[in-house]
Amino acid sequence: MVNAQEHFDKAYDNYTEALALIEEICASDKRNAHNVEQLRRQFDVIVQYVLLKVAIADGEFSEIEGAFIDNLTDNMKILHLLGLGGDEYNWQFAGIHLHLWQIETVIDKVEKLAYAPMFDFAKKFAPVAAHTDCLDKLFGYVKTIAACFILCDGNGTQREVAVALDVVQRCLVNPWQNAAK
Repeated sequence: MVNAQEHFDKAYDNYTEALALIEEICASDKRNAHNVEQLRRQFDVIVQYVLLKVAIADGEFSEIEGAFIDNLTDNMKILHLLGLGGDEYNWQFAGIHLHLWQIETVIDKVEKLAYAPMFDFAKKFAPVAAHTDCLDKLFGYVKTIAACFILCDGNGTQREVAVALDVVQRCLVNPWQNAAK
């Protein structure tokens, strides 16, 4: 049986592969010099947002889910979008101490702030990645991260799977398609 740490490790491997792909895309785009660090932060916002939406899909937000979100990304913590910096603000704490409705309220605020980084990320990569398999790879990495997350607490549900697919579509695919036009 696979434990939560093994799911996390697989997700982290996919996360680091996605970051390497982002660097590869930036290096191949001779027309526009993109700030790799900014794009890494924007990607972190996307990943965390996807996981937050999946976390609340089953009506629970566990300490394990919170720790997974806190520890997965390296470049930007989504709570910083709300002006909540430092170690005292984290999702693991929220999973232990807050009610689901409180977490949902925070996620609703994050959603409004996260749209701009998600669209900007897509806009920068759409022209470069449109003629390669980079889009499929990036979507695959995020879907694998979400699948590992769904299984990390031992009770993945069909609702979580459906939300993961929907949020990946809204956060990555739709902005990418809009930016490519």
